[in-house]
Amino acid sequence: MRPRIAVCHPRLGRGGSEARALWLLQALRQDHDLTLITLGEVDLSSLNAYYGTDLADEDFTIDRPRCGRWLARRRRGDALRGALLHRFVRRRSASFDLCVSAHNPLDFGRRSVQFVADFSFLPATRQRLHGHTAALEGGGLLRALGRRGYAALVRLVRGRPAAASAVGEDDVLVANSSFASEVLERDIRRRCSHVIYPPVAGPLGGAPVHAREAVFVSIGRVSREKRIEEQIAILRAVRERGHDVTLRIHGGPLEGGYAERVRRLVSAEGGWVTWEGWIGGAAKWDLLQGARFGIQTCRGEAFGISAAEMVRAGCIVFVPTNSGPAEIVADDRLTFDGPDQAVDRVCEVLKARAVQQRLSEELVNRGATFSIERFCSETRQLVAAVLA
Repeated sequence: MRPRIAVCHPRLGRGGSEARALWLLQALRQDHDLTLITLGEVDLSSLNAYYGTDLADEDFTIDRPRCGRWLARRRRGDALRGALLHRFVRRRSASFDLCVSAHNPLDFGRRSVQFVADFSFLPATRQRLHGHTAALEGGGLLRALGRRGYAALVRLVRGRPAAASAVGEDDVLVANSSFASEVLERDIRRRCSHVIYPPVAGPLGGAPVHAREAVFVSIGRVSREKRIEEQIAILRAVRERGHDVTLRIHGGPLEGGYAERVRRLVSAEGGWVTWEGWIGGAAKWDLLQGARFGIQTCRGEAFGISAAEMVRAGCIVFVPTNSGPAEIVADDRLTFDGPDQAVDRVCEVLKARAVQQRLSEELVNRGATFSIERFCSETRQLVAAVLA
């Protein structure tokens, strides 16, 4: 009998944790009977195209709660989705030899493997790092029930009191960066037994610096913690110092209050900033391999899959210090403590073409660390050890 393994993820969209879930399935499909537990739809052809996997329907089965599809379609309601998933996996966990959460800890009620994707399951940590928490964002449902009513509904759906972090004493906790591991050890007093970088599917390297467009790219989710307005402000100041740079923003969602704020900012800048929506597949890598620079402004991000993608493609990426992306670039010349320092660091690099070429080459070498092959090998070893 092949070991039965459940791989769990709230809903498969576009992000680093989704890449982990899909590549976990691909890494384990040959020697295990796999079940994907999720709330939403699974458009396998679209997911394969976006993440570079080649999964087939027969590689795994799908299990979801009855109202999972409806709840997954809601733009907000993370707390309610999480409560439903916690309740569902507790009921299903006894059916498997091992349960694995690909997106933050789940209360399986038994020993499991818990991959940490971000700090959304720790509201106090999220508040400290990002300046806000989305723990009780429920959109129209939250407005209808009120905050207390919504919190009561979440508790009712979950079915039993939530632990501070949902990490069991015997669980195997896996961080996606050394930075994330240190945050968890400080904030929940739990040491991660492993650090496994997420898989980054895409070519290594690209055009030499002199052949790349002198454009900054920003890719990934457009949401408050990403601080897109700060990217615009930094590069506006760089332009005021005489550097004719441009910014291309690729990501979503394209609606909602924060999205409208970004749209107004982009519109006010007069054309040097563009927001072009989601980009994926070959089009994304064509963009990254031909762009000279990248920028991210999310503070305290656990990893930063888009930063790793840009690094693999040879973009010179500027990121905040004390974050997962700073660990990805691993170069003090590319990290900053705030907007003013970011402007200084960007301008220093812009003035030195030879430095740009060396940085691009060094980052490509660094990008080899974030590979599919390494992720699959390390996760197979981990699963084998836990099952043993």
